[in-house]
Amino acid sequence: MRIVPCQCPDCGRDLTGLDNDRVFVCSTCALALHFLHEGDMLRYPVRFAKTLEKNRESIMYMPFWMYRVKLDLSCKDNRKLKNALRTAPQTVYLNAFKMHGFSLYGNPGLSLTALQPTLIWEDNPQFMAGCRRTEASAKNSLSHVILAVIDRHEDVTGLDMSLEIEETTLIGVPFLDQQDKLRDAVTGGEYLSLAFDDLALYRSLRRRLNRR
Repeated sequence: MRIVPCQCPDCGRDLTGLDNDRVFVCSTCALALHFLHEGDMLRYPVRFAKTLEKNRESIMYMPFWMYRVKLDLSCKDNRKLKNALRTAPQTVYLNAFKMHGFSLYGNPGLSLTALQPTLIWEDNPQFMAGCRRTEASAKNSLSHVILAVIDRHEDVTGLDMSLEIEETTLIGVPFLDQQDKLRDAVTGGEYLSLAFDDLALYRSLRRRLNRR
C-alpha cells in the first residue's frame, strides 16, 4: 500500500482536519479532496456562505453537501402531484459532519433544505473541518430528505419520484458557537452542542490554529 501525503495537489499546502475526517478542505484553493486508495482522489468545489455576524471569532463553518437536483414526480392523484411539485426542493443540503439524535435535537441539513435559502457566498475561502461523511455516503439520503420536505405539506403516499443530480458542492455554513449550543447563522436554528460528535475536537483544532 502506498502512503499518500495529505496535501493539496494544486498548491501543495498541508491539509488540516480531524482524526476521523474523510474529506479535507484546502482553504487556499477552495477545494475539497476525498483521498482514495493508491493515490486516487475525488475533487469537489467548495463554497462558504456569508454571514452578517460581527463576532467572527465565534463563527465555525460546518460542512454540508449541497446538491442541485432535477426531480421527476408522478402520482395518480393530480391534486397531490400538484402540491408535491410546488413544495419539492430543487437544492438539497445534507450534513457532511456526524451528528446523532435527529429526532431529539433536529437535523440542520433538513432545515436548510426546507427553507431553501438564497445563499450569498464569501469571496475568500475559510477554514473548515469535520467532514466525516463522503459524498457517496451522503447522497444515499437524498430521496429521504426530499420526501421529508414534501411530506411537511402533502402526504407522500402514492408519490413516485426519480431524481438526477445536476451539481454537487461541499459548502461551509456559518454556525455561531455559543458553547452549550450552536446557532445556524443562515436559518437561525439552534442545536445542542452535545449532538455534534466531533465538536470538542473541532473547537480544540480551531483554538490551536488561531494561536499560530
